[in-house]
Amino acid sequence: METIQLSLPAHPRHAATARVVAATVAADAGFDVDAIDELRLAVNEAVALLTDTITDTITDTITGEISGEIDRLEITYQVRPGHVEVRLARPG
Repeated sequence: METIQLSLPAHPRHAATARVVAATVAADAGFDVDAIDELRLAVNEAVALLTDTITDTITDTITGEISGEIDRLEITYQVRPGHVEVRLARPG
């Protein structure tokens, strides 16, 4: 079994990265085109659910200093022939 871990800022704009990785690992696992599309859609929806409330950095418009931290989205893909398991987590 191969494990791929991805850590991204918890922002909807990074859903494309999660989808590309999902499609790649599904293709490597031998999925057909329809199954790859289904997995990409499922990952996209999961990212959307976990990024519906965004805690982003705050930049002071006068000093330019950044305060706060961007939440992270942790994605783990476990891959073996014919099987892909995807786990998403957002700390906090």
